[in-house]
Amino acid sequence: MRGTASLLAMVMIAVFTSPGLATDPAVDGGGGVANRPGFSLRHAPETQLTPATAHNSAVMFGDSETESTGELSMRRAVLYSLLLPGLGDWYAGNKGRAKTFFIVDAAIWTTFIVFRVQGNQREEGYQNFATEFAGVSGTGHSDEFYSTIGQFNSSDDYEADFKKDHRIDLWPDVGYDAMEKYYVDNRVSDFQDWAWYSWELRVDYREMRSASKLSYRRSGYILALAVANRVVASIFAYQAVKSSRNGDGEGTESSRYRVDFSGSPLAKGGELSAGVSLVRSF
Repeated sequence: MRGTASLLAMVMIAVFTSPGLATDPAVDGGGGVANRPGFSLRHAPETQLTPATAHNSAVMFGDSETESTGELSMRRAVLYSLLLPGLGDWYAGNKGRAKTFFIVDAAIWTTFIVFRVQGNQREEGYQNFATEFAGVSGTGHSDEFYSTIGQFNSSDDYEADFKKDHRIDLWPDVGYDAMEKYYVDNRVSDFQDWAWYSWELRVDYREMRSASKLSYRRSGYILALAVANRVVASIFAYQAVKSSRNGDGEGTESSRYRVDFSGSPLAKGGELSAGVSLVRSF
């Protein structure tokens, strides 16, 4: 037992007097308990990393290590570009391409707003038109109702066509009362009587409603373009940061590409005229 205690004491002395496990200066203030030798991993010998090893380490552990070493963060550049196309390039120092992305994104959102406002104005237009020339009371009815009144000259025509097409659904009980109940239960929602003054007015109404739907669809296409623009900007920002880390400078592969935007939100006839192109210089 005494031999074991002596061996343990020798091990403890060796640990606390080891040069690599010196006293922690953060707690070695000036006296008392704080001055006693302590065990500190913060002052254990550290492995000196070469630039290549440090780069591999940053890639292995993500971008959390790059900020402390002054390197640009790929993760941050991509996030910036997803929030605002071009911001990641600006962060990476490629301000020329960043400005191009800023202009493209501004044009995209301007076009989106134009189409949404246009669709809303056209929607109000065809609803008011139905009130004026089909006897519909007020506006704000369901889309199903506005679609239906564009297909029939009057509610009587709609009722007759509905009962003819659905008579088979009630077979063999196709009596008047059964059919009437089926019609009331299954006709268009928020139903009310209507009658167009003329067939030509109904055609005009259908064209107005179709134009409104087209504007709304185009705004959806523009929204998809905004998402695509963010993806492209993120790829460019990632390449810019990667090139910066490799020390390639402005002559990198990513700097040979640029995004060009041309056109206008609305051209003649209300049609969209815009283009986004990816250009590579040699």
